[in-house]
Amino acid sequence: MRHLQDHEHRLLARSCRGHRPGPAVVGTLGTVLTEIRDLLAHHVDDPGRFAAVGVRRYVETAPTPPMPLLYRKALYVVVQGAKQLRIGDRVVGYRGGELVTCGIDLPALAQVTGASAAEPYLAVELPIDREQLTGLAAELPALSFEDDGAVSVHPAGPAVLEPLLRLLRLADDPVDAKVLAAGVRRELLHRVLSGPGGAALLQLARADSVLGRIGHCTTWLREHVDAPVDVARLAERAGMSATTFHRHFKTATGTTPVRFHKQARLHEARRLVVADADALARIASAVGYASASQFSRDYKRMFGVAPIRDTARSGARGASGAG
Repeated sequence: MRHLQDHEHRLLARSCRGHRPGPAVVGTLGTVLTEIRDLLAHHVDDPGRFAAVGVRRYVETAPTPPMPLLYRKALYVVVQGAKQLRIGDRVVGYRGGELVTCGIDLPALAQVTGASAAEPYLAVELPIDREQLTGLAAELPALSFEDDGAVSVHPAGPAVLEPLLRLLRLADDPVDAKVLAAGVRRELLHRVLSGPGGAALLQLARADSVLGRIGHCTTWLREHVDAPVDVARLAERAGMSATTFHRHFKTATGTTPVRFHKQARLHEARRLVVADADALARIASAVGYASASQFSRDYKRMFGVAPIRDTARSGARGASGAG
């Protein structure tokens, strides 16, 4: 997360209080969205402000260059500004008032395209618990849905924004957050599942769906960055032939299993580098590299800077959040 100076704090709070919703966001919906902006505008220098309610906040006060990110299974509600993702050959854009659902772990190039100190990019991320997702999906009636792929963008209507507002309010009281936040998150996930943005999540919840099986494999690859990739074993895990698995994997993620695994390795390495830049050889080994020099070359090729020089840049940006 970009560090905001004191004058930017005042601009941010003032712009959120004074924002008027556009023609598509009127009445109660506009009021709810404005109140969410106000809550996100407070304590912008505290990155853990909403951790107690299970939400991560993203703030950018200027457009950013494209940055490689590994998106996790999550809901992203964009409150203000605009952002663009490149997933393989696909470009996905979204802006304030929209809900983004990401059904699997996904490498992407992300770029904030609409942000300023006066009107910053504001978004929140709610991670998805797969076990809870599966339980909720089982309670819903059989629903037909259009396949939106691994990532979908839809308007964030009152059914999503109202529980989100209640969830953010709980951050002011640690006891309320502890007792009530899990229930509100469950409600919010239910609203998304039963709405137009739920297709990717419903597929993820169904063990026999193509996206669900690919999602299991991307999770395995992310959790085993130190292990070699055996595409034939992954295809077997997904219940597909190697050719079919490769095709479905690339359609869902925009890349190949081997390339996905390499990106997952480097993203995990970056997280470790930010925490401990003095242990590069150990970090290289932890993410499956036998050669520290090869690790450094791949790291620089992906992130544009050598790992030894990346700590300050990544720390200042909060490791460049996905929202």
